[in-house]
Amino acid sequence: MIGLRRVMQRYGGSLPWLLALVLALVACEGPNSVTRPPVPRKQETTTPPDKGQAVYRPGMPGVIQKATDLVKQQLAKYDEAKASNLDHVVFASLAQQTLTEHKFNIAAYQEMAEDMKKRGIADEMVERLAKQEQEYQKQYDLFQSYLSRLTEDNRSAQARKVDLERFQTFLQNVQPRSHQTPLDPNNLPRVMLAPVDRTPMLSTKGYADFLGLPEMPEGIPIAAPTQDDTKGVEETVITPGIQALGDQLKTPLAIFKWVRTNIDFYPNYGSIQGADYCRQTRKCNAFDTSSLLIALLRSQKIAARYVFGTVEVPIERARNWAGRFTDKSSEAVGRALASGGIPATTVYTGGKPEWIQMEHVWVEAWVDYVPSRGRVHVEGDTWIPLDATFKQHKYIKGVDLGVKSGVDIKKPIEKARDSVKKDTLDGAINAPDSKDILDTIKKAQTNLKNAVEVNKLSGNELLGGREVLPFEHDVLLASLPYTVKVVGQRVSELPSKVRHTMQLAVVTKVAPKGPWGFGGDPAPDFRTTLPLYQIAGKSLALAYNPASKVDQDTLEKYTKTAQTPGQLPKALPSTLQFKPVITLDGKVLATGNATRLGSDNRFNIDMKGPGINKRISNTIVAGTYNAVVMNPGAIAQEHAKKLQKIAEEVEQKLKNKQVQGLERHKTFGTLLQAGGLNYWFQQDMNARISAEQQDILDIRQPAVGLFGYDLSVTYSGFIVATPRSVKDGGFSTDIDHDPHAIVSYHNDKKAEVRYMSSTGIAASAWEASTWEALLRPANPSSASGVSSMHLLSHAAKNNIPVYSIKKSNINSILPKLSLSAETINDIRSAVAAGKTVVTSQKEMQKGNWKGVGYIVQDEQTGAAGYLISGGRAGGGNEGPCADTWVCSFVLGILMIVAGALFPALTAFLVAAGVIAALVDLMGIMGTINNSSANDNAKDMARGLAYMLFAIAAAITVLGIWFGALAPFVAIAIYYLVMSIIVAAIIDWALNDFNDLVQNRGTP
Repeated sequence: MIGLRRVMQRYGGSLPWLLALVLALVACEGPNSVTRPPVPRKQETTTPPDKGQAVYRPGMPGVIQKATDLVKQQLAKYDEAKASNLDHVVFASLAQQTLTEHKFNIAAYQEMAEDMKKRGIADEMVERLAKQEQEYQKQYDLFQSYLSRLTEDNRSAQARKVDLERFQTFLQNVQPRSHQTPLDPNNLPRVMLAPVDRTPMLSTKGYADFLGLPEMPEGIPIAAPTQDDTKGVEETVITPGIQALGDQLKTPLAIFKWVRTNIDFYPNYGSIQGADYCRQTRKCNAFDTSSLLIALLRSQKIAARYVFGTVEVPIERARNWAGRFTDKSSEAVGRALASGGIPATTVYTGGKPEWIQMEHVWVEAWVDYVPSRGRVHVEGDTWIPLDATFKQHKYIKGVDLGVKSGVDIKKPIEKARDSVKKDTLDGAINAPDSKDILDTIKKAQTNLKNAVEVNKLSGNELLGGREVLPFEHDVLLASLPYTVKVVGQRVSELPSKVRHTMQLAVVTKVAPKGPWGFGGDPAPDFRTTLPLYQIAGKSLALAYNPASKVDQDTLEKYTKTAQTPGQLPKALPSTLQFKPVITLDGKVLATGNATRLGSDNRFNIDMKGPGINKRISNTIVAGTYNAVVMNPGAIAQEHAKKLQKIAEEVEQKLKNKQVQGLERHKTFGTLLQAGGLNYWFQQDMNARISAEQQDILDIRQPAVGLFGYDLSVTYSGFIVATPRSVKDGGFSTDIDHDPHAIVSYHNDKKAEVRYMSSTGIAASAWEASTWEALLRPANPSSASGVSSMHLLSHAAKNNIPVYSIKKSNINSILPKLSLSAETINDIRSAVAAGKTVVTSQKEMQKGNWKGVGYIVQDEQTGAAGYLISGGRAGGGNEGPCADTWVCSFVLGILMIVAGALFPALTAFLVAAGVIAALVDLMGIMGTINNSSANDNAKDMARGLAYMLFAIAAAITVLGIWFGALAPFVAIAIYYLVMSIIVAAIIDWALNDFNDLVQNRGTP
């Protein structure tokens, strides 16, 4: 790991135990395990605790399930006429087994109490532990009383039946609650959006009603500018970046030309990025582009405002504006705009498309027009309409990458397919030999790299792209370049109706019942709503702060006194209480109620906007840290650079041992945000390449994912819903909302589905591999990933049957599956809704993670959920050292605690290593545009390339394995070819391939 090697070089003279810690970390390759509690709890072993350490087990594996099965069996065969059918022996045996377990649990509580007293923990905390033990004892006594009654003689048959039914009810109430949200098969995480069904408005009243504003009658004189037309508020806040650019450009003409030339039009609808983030991403819709233009004008004291209206654009100009549509695909232009959420329709003349009629937003500026026409600005005298979004382009078609690679990938794939042996008895397909495929991959990469270097291809020449045709006038024009059908509204500030928002809510007292623990939750502790433009470019997180001074003091006593690694705890007691907080750039926006560490909380995110209304609900373990990372359509490099700067500052402080004042938002909050940005950055890069090669327009709507550091919970014996202690759970990804509007430039619906599927596979692979990039930058390995694609590939390698389940075969395949009830229910509901499910036959133990990965796909649209058991639409890393506490639990402590808990040199060294790796990773984004990468950055990028290679090979083999599932094979083959290209591009970008991501710069 690059970061840790750096630390070893810098601090080689540290104490011997510090060096031993570093060696242990290097051997483990970083804190990279993911355990999604409580999925593995039934499989945990019952080894005794280490003396002197607060380590506690979750209770005898499966005891509640065993009791439930016994009761169910007895009730099924119970016959009042044959009371002896009630088997006393099995219940007596269960009572004896649970007595042994009970003694262990009581001993664990006593050990915790002794440990607390030894550390000088406050009496209040010890009393909390005693009360928790009493709660457990009460439940255990009740459990044993039921077993006692079921083993008694001389009871009537009816009384025994009543006892069984009452025991069954008791067991239902103490069953483990799953974190797996029931799947809604019609609301999958990755979706292809349908065109908006609202036609463009053609009246001022229609606009007034839609926007919730007074009607602006036609024909009235245009009002003079007001003070509101010069204020930098909401989307048009004049940031230092906006002010600096405005001061450089100065005049209305220069400002308009810069925005028109540098901002790439993105055809979706509503306020998403705001002015400043639009300036950074340079890929914005009409709303955000108008916000940027207005902010720049207002920075120079030039009045400006938004105009809503309906316009008609000639079809040939609309084709060029929206994308590289051809004359043959004119009918797809209106569908593309409408799929992006813009009310648009095609106007036909003589049966041929002639115009695109659409709702639009542009700007009016109070310009010094007489006589300078905007070339200078002294005092405004005329309202001039300005549309910096509408432009024409020169399109550059990328090379045929398949030809340039010089390799026929079909031959080894066909050979592998021929080697597949199908088991006709159960329908499963065995894995083929993939050696030829891997050899072909290596040859293709070499050929492709050589071809590009010899021909010295630029980014656009290699991948394809577009260039804005210049504005050929040296003055501002007094009219717009299209027909305006109606002007609906003129406003100084965008109305809330067109804003995209994110509402965050936390429930600390979740409903104890309902399907798998969901449903019937009380009102949330808080609801906080943020427009997306306020989130863009900032770090948003759900964290937990100590609920009181006694909780804070207790944490410090568990950590601050540690002078050696052995003095740090392996776990923390659940008697600690925390409050959930929503933070934005470290500032607390909302605070919830006190909740027990390790308890289940519900975290709801509502994504809302024009045409968007999505509820995301996850069960979160109290005490975890979750970065909420949004992709508003593009990732700004300034955002990445800001995180890199923070990481460098933290690294320098750690180097100088200036730890007072460092806290988790700047250390691990930055780490998780970087992981999230890296994930979205990789997806956008892959999408650009894939879309260009497949002739697809991909319009991403705002997407969001949770990138977290989890905790694994140990529960209190038979009270499985009551946590007793927590330890580290590793890093994880959860992508619950990733919507796209996909339109083929050839109006080919099948191509759109293939594209959705191929990029979805890539996204699933990176849900796990993004942590490899962060935690194992020098030597990432796809083999340690936990995502649906990694797990299905793992099944293939281990000869575990994999099934493609549809309505036609579900009844024959379901009995063969050894999966959790929650996963089986997901499969049933998905297939009933017409979806196809791909899953392995059983759960797998992969390193320290146990579960299953499965895909739910709509073969008609390409919409899909790439899921893993336990409730994640994502993944993490299983890692070899989840049980080695020194690898990751130190990080967990640092995440949990608010404040500086770094005096222990152990924590200092671990943090320094991770932050050093983070500095390198964030530099990767910059190296795409900067060839002067350092050696560490180059090593990391090459590691990413090889990892992507390994993922692609595994996915392709998996695709062949499903021989009969033609779409899956096709997309797997395609992704293999694309991965070759992406891997090579990452390598080239670090040396002499400077313009992969276009950066036009300022004038």
